[in-house]
Amino acid sequence: MIERRQFGIAVIGYTLTDYFAALLSVIEEMGWEAAMKVLSRILALSLAFAALVRHQPLQTIAFQMALGAFIAFAASASIVSYRFHFFGVSWNEAFLASLMRSCLPLFGSVIFAVLYDSQDLLLLNYFRFLPREIGYFSAAMKIIEVVRVYPILVLGVFFPTLSKLHLSDRDAFNNKRKRVFQFMLFSLLLLAAALYVCSSRIIRLLYAGDYLPSAFYLKLLAAALVLMGLNHAQGQFLIALNRERALLGGALLACAVNLVLACLLLPRCGVAGICYALAGSELVYFLYLRHTITAIT
Repeated sequence: MIERRQFGIAVIGYTLTDYFAALLSVIEEMGWEAAMKVLSRILALSLAFAALVRHQPLQTIAFQMALGAFIAFAASASIVSYRFHFFGVSWNEAFLASLMRSCLPLFGSVIFAVLYDSQDLLLLNYFRFLPREIGYFSAAMKIIEVVRVYPILVLGVFFPTLSKLHLSDRDAFNNKRKRVFQFMLFSLLLLAAALYVCSSRIIRLLYAGDYLPSAFYLKLLAAALVLMGLNHAQGQFLIALNRERALLGGALLACAVNLVLACLLLPRCGVAGICYALAGSELVYFLYLRHTITAIT
């Protein structure tokens, strides 16, 4: 129980640090944002890593992680205070109510997104596929999850500008949105092509030769990667337009479509069916987001 509380403190510290990073991103202080993230991660993990190296018990490691998170929080607060020239806490009931109304759809969409991400393994186990085959798919999916960071980082750079343009110049916003979308499409196609061509080499490099069958699933997932990246971009466009509610319906739709397609394809196609289901649900989600953005703009 004590370890859980200490790990909970560490998670809260990481969340607050991400909040401070978002504040710096809003004022386009990307350099300070990156420096704060690196510094906070070093401070948060260094004490726990030192305890781990000394072969300390779990309770000590958890305490050191919580202490490191608190120190990282203090350092992050100092950086934000320095860049904003003021820092404090106040209570604004009207603002908090408005913030909650805006955040609840995002919270719901995140819940469905978490379910969506874990749904594939749950379905593979439900249909009683061999653990070895599930392991091959998981190995390929881990690579996709790592590469999915790319669109998150790119859109994190453009999001503050998009948010400002939406309020000040709608035509400039639409032009910027289209250029960002085209850039993401081109770069994601190149990235997916590289994964497809080099799939066997990537599997050999990251795993043992016994995992070579994972290369087949990695090739199938490359197409879904393009749609995942574009969907993340379109999701950020909707947030910039203050249309967060549309994301909740889209996340629910993608989750439901993925479930239906997986149940239809897994008995017929084997483990590859979950890859086809993922690509299909991402395509439906893409069309939904595309239609929503077109209707708004």
